Amino acid sequence: MILNAYKAMVRTGMQDILKEALKKRKTQIIQDFYKTDRIMSMSVFLLEDALYCYVESVNKIIAPEILFGDAVEFLVPLPDLDGNVFRPMTEIFHFHMPQSAEQWRRKQKPDFCFGMIAKLIPSMTARYIFYHYQFQEEQPGKGDKYSRIFLSDDTVFFYGEIPELIEPTSYSGRLSTHNTPNGADWQNIMNEHFIPWDKSFPKFDSQGYDWKKNGYPKGQRNNQWLFAENILSVI
Repeated sequence: MILNAYKAMVRTGMQDILKEALKKRKTQIIQDFYKTDRIMSMSVFLLEDALYCYVESVNKIIAPEILFGDAVEFLVPLPDLDGNVFRPMTEIFHFHMPQSAEQWRRKQKPDFCFGMIAKLIPSMTARYIFYHYQFQEEQPGKGDKYSRIFLSDDTVFFYGEIPELIEPTSYSGRLSTHNTPNGADWQNIMNEHFIPWDKSFPKFDSQGYDWKKNGYPKGQRNNQWLFAENILSVI
């Protein structure tokens, strides 16, 4: 299993056209990549002109340009990547590492795939990564099996699924220490790392929110994380 995330920029004013193009492209992605077991899942999220793509491929990397097909024409070519439109993001946190395709395969499809975006204070990036590496290696399996955090420059992208799946790992972490803060202490420390979003974004009630009743919480703020719009999920 190969789990990757990518960031791209949408051409000015092309957000709605891109959404329609991906809606039409979904059938082809399912037929050519999902049903043939080349990918296990794919989700795309949009926040203003920034696009985030999460891909789980089975045997080898499947470039998002291939999955998007002609829809890539609505994305901005990146000069430093020889005109490619997707910039790979770096994974910095997970609760689970896949052990095989069969072990990773979902027994039940999630109700929602969600993506959240946060902005780090640049000078706090190393500290943020340190805390998260410590957490994942001290307490593997502590949270949702399919959640992951990726980094690009000062932007962190969180991929997750509802409902969460909590299950023990079949492996041990690389650290035998017990230094990770818990509960409110963890949240307070994490808040020190972020550039706050505008308070005009409504606050997300993570404890009482009813996903099935209220739907996807696009544009809502979960502490310093902002929900991006889910514009495509194949899973």
